[in-house]
Amino acid sequence: MRPLLALGLACLLAPPRPAAAADWDRPGWLLTFHDEFEGSTVDAASWVMRYKWGEAPVNGELQAYVDDAFEVKDGILSIVGERRSASYAGQTLGYASGVLCSRLEQRYGYFEARLKVPPGQGLWPAFWLLGKNGSPGVNEVDVHEILGNEPSRVNMTVHWGTDYGAGHRQDPTSWLGPDFSAGFHVFGLEWSQEALVWTVDGIERKRYSGPGVPQVPMYVILNLAIGGSWPGPPDDTTPFPARYQVDYVRAYARPSDGTSQAGCGGGQAGPASLLGAIGALATLSARRRSPPPTGQRSAAGPVAASRRSGPGPAAPP
Repeated sequence: MRPLLALGLACLLAPPRPAAAADWDRPGWLLTFHDEFEGSTVDAASWVMRYKWGEAPVNGELQAYVDDAFEVKDGILSIVGERRSASYAGQTLGYASGVLCSRLEQRYGYFEARLKVPPGQGLWPAFWLLGKNGSPGVNEVDVHEILGNEPSRVNMTVHWGTDYGAGHRQDPTSWLGPDFSAGFHVFGLEWSQEALVWTVDGIERKRYSGPGVPQVPMYVILNLAIGGSWPGPPDDTTPFPARYQVDYVRAYARPSDGTSQAGCGGGQAGPASLLGAIGALATLSARRRSPPPTGQRSAAGPVAASRRSGPGPAAPP
């Protein structure tokens, strides 16, 4: 009996084996939100299937954002753009597509998504962050915007200023990489009080530490626009249905940042931790995305708004 008792005590006193690392573990960071799209539908506890300000035609885009523009299968979310009539903001439009806004709001952190964009004239997928409703001024970071007729060019921009009109400023960068419609790639943004750092497949492609680094909680947006003042309309070569495919979306915070988030709930829980996964329901301030000069970063100082009138109004309609 004594050997068995000693063995039992040894088992009880032995240090626990470390748990196997999860796919989403990121050393030095706390997971605050993730969606791996393992179900069969969009998780309504994690996402809103409209712009949070409601329905409004923006930026000359040609699509209606509808609830049935999403497919979730084999761990992949597809935002599907189609050439079909649909109603939106009191209008009948010739295309239908989808937009998702995370219920999570968070100030500072690291945001990452693994994505595959659709090719084709007039297609305009985007992964971006926007300040919560009521935030003063302009608070927007475009992690990526990729036009379907230039699927190898990533556009990365921070927007700031007093408003989206005369007070709008931006710092755009365009980087030419591989064909992002040919396979999945990981797009990331690290956001601190002092700086923004964009990465593509883990490699830094842009860093910004000038004026306008957001200081308010923001939320994630994924959308597939069709047409608009930047890409122009689709043509006979544009393949439909078009699919903006998302493998996962994850958000993290550093413990030292205090994980500044509004409310609780929303998002899927991450690995067990003292903080768990925190999310929030929000409404929207305003947004504008403007294209960078082709292939070049802007000057270090403020840049006036360029080719587009912007995808959103200066205030909720």
